[in-house]
Amino acid sequence: MPSEPYTSLRDAQRVFRIVERGGGHWPRGHQEPNPSFMVPTKADKEEAARIGRVPGTSVWDVDETTVGQALAIREHDRLERSDGATRPAEDDTPPHEPWAFAIGVAAARRIGAQHGREVDVVTDPRADLTLPGAHGHALIEGLARPAGHSRQAQTALLKDLVEAMSRHD
Repeated sequence: MPSEPYTSLRDAQRVFRIVERGGGHWPRGHQEPNPSFMVPTKADKEEAARIGRVPGTSVWDVDETTVGQALAIREHDRLERSDGATRPAEDDTPPHEPWAFAIGVAAARRIGAQHGREVDVVTDPRADLTLPGAHGHALIEGLARPAGHSRQAQTALLKDLVEAMSRHD
């Protein structure tokens, strides 16, 4: 069900994020993803600055969007950015394997508070899309490293978040 943008999700809700095994955030041979996969991207930060919001990391509400729907939306976005260009046939790089990891909203907020950070999970429905599941897009806000916070403190926050996540199919 579509909701108003930037409404806080309930503590009982869960969200998932997709990371590609074999990609930059989960290199081949590693047993788990690098916690940096939870950091808002440069584009996320620019969009937040443009609209006057806290930067957020893209996630999906498990009750509103399936992993398959999120992957289809991500592929749609990738094709939009690349004007439909695909990888050349002679490229024999094995494809990256997408995995989804979920966390409870209450857990994300609690972990943020334990690290002295205000972390929230808010709705961010993709009103620009009519694809199934687009209305389940959400953001975890408060994960960008604030000025004055050490890299070690940032890494500890992200590591604790990732440790609280579980595989989601």
